[in-house]
Amino acid sequence: MISFGFFYLILFIFFLLLLEYGQYLTYKNKKNYKSFWSENLLIKEYWLRSFDFTGKTRRLDFWLAYFQAFILYMLIGIPALFYAIFSIYNSKDPLSTASEFNQIISLLSWSLIIISFVPSLSIQTRRLNDIGKEPGWVLLSFIPFISLILFFWYVKPSQNYKLIEKKKRIQNNKMTSF
Repeated sequence: MISFGFFYLILFIFFLLLLEYGQYLTYKNKKNYKSFWSENLLIKEYWLRSFDFTGKTRRLDFWLAYFQAFILYMLIGIPALFYAIFSIYNSKDPLSTASEFNQIISLLSWSLIIISFVPSLSIQTRRLNDIGKEPGWVLLSFIPFISLILFFWYVKPSQNYKLIEKKKRIQNNKMTSF
């Protein structure tokens, strides 16, 4: 039979995240709020603003949040892979052990996909708001290969940055015309 120690470790990590979110909601307007996560951890942009579809997310915050989410998923996935390979290798019945691991990994993968679905849509919508595109364009992410259009939009600078640059050019043109 498979040991569920790793599964309990993942549940413990999600429990810590849930505790942090509760602490954030309780103390977010008070000066004494201290997180046990780093203040620069951009996963907050991803998870704590999960249901904020109206704000904006800067390009750097968007990409760093996705990068940190990728690193977090790899920190969970790589040890799980090594644990599965080690258990299958040392099992008396490798086929049934592999089948059990396949079910557990599928369950964990689908759970992670379902849990991160809304935050992913939220951060994509906020990024589209930041570059001045309609939030409905996020639906392109459901169409294979055509969703690459979104990638090119996500790397564009913020709309505010464009307006500031335009104002600077106009001011420089006025100054040089005298």
